[in-house]
Amino acid sequence: MHTHLYIVAGLALVIGFAGGHYFGNKGSYMEERKEHRSGEYSMHGQMDDMTASLSGKTGDEFDKAFLEEMIVHHEGAVDMANMALASAGHEEIKAMSRDIIDAQTKEIATMKEWLNTWYAE
Repeated sequence: MHTHLYIVAGLALVIGFAGGHYFGNKGSYMEERKEHRSGEYSMHGQMDDMTASLSGKTGDEFDKAFLEEMIVHHEGAVDMANMALASAGHEEIKAMSRDIIDAQTKEIATMKEWLNTWYAE
């Protein structure tokens, strides 16, 4: 039960951040960053692709695709958090990064276990 709550809460955070609103700013953080990211594949574009891959799916087909996409997303978050641990100047960012690594590493393990249990071929 608690694992489901963590996944739902994590998904809500992902959706909130993907919307471009960063801690209540009126403007879109991602819109502000676009000019600095020309030629790169934006996080918002990646989220659009992930969302599109789920569109029209239901039941087991949806569940499997959801887990696969969330694992990739969480692995990216863990990679970014590891970079922050090595490079961030503010201790608050390092502390948040440790929390992200701990939580999302556990969630990755849970999601991989579910994939293996429910969809092993």
